[in-house]
Amino acid sequence: MEEQFYSHEGMDARLRGMILELAGFVSRTAGKNLVVTEVRRTPERQREIYGCLKPSRHLDSPCGAVDLRSRGFTAEEILEQQNWIEYWYGDWGVRFIHHDVGRGEHIHIQVPRLVGSRR
Repeated sequence: MEEQFYSHEGMDARLRGMILELAGFVSRTAGKNLVVTEVRRTPERQREIYGCLKPSRHLDSPCGAVDLRSRGFTAEEILEQQNWIEYWYGDWGVRFIHHDVGRGEHIHIQVPRLVGSRR
């Protein structure tokens, strides 16, 4: 997981920077740590989760999505994280989703593909 997070091939640098900044915000405001639970996903893993090969920024190279553990955060703290992301990165088309797709509640953050890029 750590190798995927810090690798230029593994994760979109915009997203990596955003998550590191969010981690600092969460540490300062809530006194808690962010835990990355998933970065890049294989097609097989995507089928396991959704039952089909649903399009996802987790499948792209470099990966444009990350999942974070939401357990241990209050609803208010999760909303503060979402507001922070939307304040600083909302104009970029960044998506912050707090949901459960059948594998447990978590936070999903993704950046859009770069225009004119194959990434």
